[in-house]
Amino acid sequence: MANRFDKVDKMADGPTAYFISGRKGQNKEVKQENLLPITLTEKPHSKQEKLVYSLLEQYCDFIMCENEEDYLFYSKEQFNIFAKDKGGGVYGFIGGIGDIEDENVPIAYVSSEGQSGKLSNNLKELLSLIIFYPFWMDLLKLLKHYNGDIQKIIELCIKERVEDMPNFYKIQQIIADSLGIKRQDCSIESLFNCLSEEPRFIVYSTDDNNPSENLLM
Repeated sequence: MANRFDKVDKMADGPTAYFISGRKGQNKEVKQENLLPITLTEKPHSKQEKLVYSLLEQYCDFIMCENEEDYLFYSKEQFNIFAKDKGGGVYGFIGGIGDIEDENVPIAYVSSEGQSGKLSNNLKELLSLIIFYPFWMDLLKLLKHYNGDIQKIIELCIKERVEDMPNFYKIQQIIADSLGIKRQDCSIESLFNCLSEEPRFIVYSTDDNNPSENLLM
């Protein structure tokens, strides 16, 4: 793909970005070429937090950023990256920094394949999405193959998850209870609404300035 955004050179010994605990730590502003400032906070130390982050990584493919990294894209809005997935996609706050108590700091996702979009209106909404619908990305990709039958896709994805992970629901509940997150029946509807909002969240390739495609395309 012409405007593919790939991750490059990790920097060792960088600070870690954590926001889920709801405690705002001492912020450090990191200035990188072609990027607006990325703000990072301290890594938590409690065993409970470490367990939750480990489960988020294994179950939701949601990995809190462990090092400062350079990316081959830039945003015209402030985009504070705080998590990633194994495929190289990143999650970030738009326009500021939020924690689990903040209701008005939206979150966007940028994939390594040149797609982007706003996922949620705040961190709590995002956590509800990734905990109860950890297959949200698969859902978006399968839409055109099932003529937009969202409920059927959800059922297929859940069936596959349970087959691969028999304790799917148990782990789901452990994470949700630990973070005080409840299932929201409107999570998928909210996801589509956020991705469809105008103006849409886009980033640009540092290679050729090509804009990212929307995750719904």
